[in-house]
Amino acid sequence: PANFSDPTEMQSARFGDTVNYAGFQYPVDNAVDIIDALAGIAAFSNAVNKPSKSRTDLATDCIDFHANVDDSLMSLRAFSGGQYPESPSTVDPCDSFCPDPGH
Repeated sequence: PANFSDPTEMQSARFGDTVNYAGFQYPVDNAVDIIDALAGIAAFSNAVNKPSKSRTDLATDCIDFHANVDDSLMSLRAFSGGQYPESPSTVDPCDSFCPDPGH
């Protein structure tokens, strides 16, 4: 036991908490604020210094790593206090990717 490392604690972000208060950076800050809503809009508009699209992909249909208007609306919904609109999936999230539209 003296050689064991400290325990690892896994935490997941609250729905819509995609960036921290210092800007469009990770890790998250455990608060859904206007910065998170603006991050969703910045990703959708492809703004300079935008946050990662994988962080702002909040729409519920599937994981596509694209920021679209649905993702931006989900950011705004979270900021206004809305809950995640779907029940947690029992499907492995690695299996819920969208088909590649380029193929």
